[in-house]
Amino acid sequence: MRHLFLLLAISLSVSAFAGQLTGEAYIGERFGRIEIRPPAKQWLMLDRESSGDNEFGGPVVDLKALAPLGGVLPSLHVSAFRRVDASVTAAFVLQTSRDAVLQKGGEAGPVDIRTVNGRRIWFFDAQVKQQDKPARLYYVLLEGEKAYFALQTVVPDAAFLATKQGVDELLPKVNY
Repeated sequence: MRHLFLLLAISLSVSAFAGQLTGEAYIGERFGRIEIRPPAKQWLMLDRESSGDNEFGGPVVDLKALAPLGGVLPSLHVSAFRRVDASVTAAFVLQTSRDAVLQKGGEAGPVDIRTVNGRRIWFFDAQVKQQDKPARLYYVLLEGEKAYFALQTVVPDAAFLATKQGVDELLPKVNY
């Protein structure tokens, strides 16, 4: 009986971290609230919050385009980095992400800032390799109340502009 109670407690604690897919929306709260309402029938969403075991950050949700963008069906991975103290800043998260690109032999472009829905977002793109072929990474950083949310996708060079446009059209539909 004690084992059954323990299993029930573990499953309840894990499910408390799961995001919610409701109709055409995804709502996650493990690292702070994020809500994504993509244009109808443009992105398939898969909860990833429940698969992580690190309370300081991890996967949130994956989105997969339902129609080709530039000839490919890109995936957009959303991760979170909890703001545990003053050292976890946008600059820190961006530098850490750019350093990871450089360590893998990529070439990261400059970080730019723009405003979407009255909030600042940071973004950069990079030249990388995907299965030993030239590809481009598009990285967007959103600053939530409790965490930073990173959205990133890697696509072949030829699909980059269409994919970037698709992600940029999604950004106004993200509340955090």
